[in-house]
Formats: sequence, C-alpha cells, structure tokens
Amino acid sequence: MAKFLHTLPFLKRVSLRKLVGKGYMQHLQRETYKNKEILLMPEDDSVYILINGKIILREHNTANPLQTTVKQVVKPGCILGVPYLDHGISCCPFVWGVIGSVKAQLLKIKRSVFEELWTDSHKNRKEVMHRMFKEHVFFNSLCVQTQYAIVYESGR
Repeated sequence: MAKFLHTLPFLKRVSLRKLVGKGYMQHLQRETYKNKEILLMPEDDSVYILINGKIILREHNTANPLQTTVKQVVKPGCILGVPYLDHGISCCPFVWGVIGSVKAQLLKIKRSVFEELWTDSHKNRKEVMHRMFKEHVFFNSLCVQTQYAIVYESGR
C-alpha cells in the first residue's frame, strides 16, 4: 500500500522511508464511496486525500438549492479540507462533493498528522523552486495545490 500511495502527487513528495518509518501509514484510514454519493467534509478536524476516482465539488445556490455550479473537479492526489490549499473551496458549507466516478477512495487523516506530512513534503530542493515560483505574478494567482502540482509533477 505504501508504494502505491507514494505514486500520488502529494505523497510522492515525502520519501517512502519517511512515509513508512515515521509511522504515517498507521494514521491513514481508507474510505470508499459509490457513484453519486455525497461527500461531506468530516467534522472531526480531518483531511481527505483522494487516492482514486473523481469528486465534483458543487456549490449550491442558497436561494435555489437545486441550482449548482461546479467549483472544482478533484482528481487522485488532491487534498480536501485544508482551506489554504484550495482557497477554502472544499470547506465552504455550500459546497458539497459528489462522487463522479463508479467509486472513489479517499484517505482520511487527522489534521495534525497531515500538517506533519505537509512539512516533511517541503524538505527537498524543489521547494526552493516553488518559493521562487510563488513570487511570479501569474503563478501566484493559482491555488497552492495547483502550484505544487506544476512544480513537483511536471518533471516526470
């Protein structure tokens, strides 16, 4: 399981040795959802990482709840429940996640453990590149998660 998780965009930034050796794996709880199920953000201060499938984040109009706007299509490796990574979209009370594939699997992780993982993911040479990247006017307008995807995933 650890080797598979290490192929995902966010988790590949943390060395496999740290992922297993620091005990992060024991804090990951896998949850599976079926097509068209609604995903609400957990109330227990957890974070979700999508490991397969697709989730469509839809914002519901308060005057007409049946009228929705697609805010984001979440792909494997994306992180939900961390406002500073997606401009708060996934934490907005009017935005609901709807499973947009046959099934979707997510990892649920405590926020404190996620923050440790996030810190560990920044301890490499590409982080220096990302800091310079953030200062560019165009790239600074992108959400942080997209910036990291460009910096870390474009060099495959």
